[in-house]
Amino acid sequence: MGSKNLWAIAARGTMELPVKHPEKLMEVFEKHYKQVTGRKGYWATRVYGTLIRLNITRTQGFEGGRNHQCNMMPELGEEVDAEVFIQRYEYGKLGCFNCPVFCKHLWRIKDGPYAGLEGAGLEYSLKVLKADG
Repeated sequence: MGSKNLWAIAARGTMELPVKHPEKLMEVFEKHYKQVTGRKGYWATRVYGTLIRLNITRTQGFEGGRNHQCNMMPELGEEVDAEVFIQRYEYGKLGCFNCPVFCKHLWRIKDGPYAGLEGAGLEYSLKVLKADG
């Protein structure tokens, strides 16, 4: 299909999708659920989301600031630290459909010039939900 430049197939419907062997499906589900939640990175990703990557890139000197025109942005300081972000701005979590990780942050800025700004999502593509003013 790739050679035909087919990118995706989308389907929509309202009817049930019957499962021929529901017991087998549950076995497969449990196996993969344990595979996802049993890894070391699961809890780190669940707590920090992709913010943990910002900590790593900052300490190793390849932060990719200003559209990767520079490697470090020291003026940001602790503002891009995962712990600081969670303590100051996070008020909840979101997850993709049927994903046990819930790595997306619900965040809100409480004070300063951006007070009232809130959003959700992964840190590499923050989505602003509401902006006062």
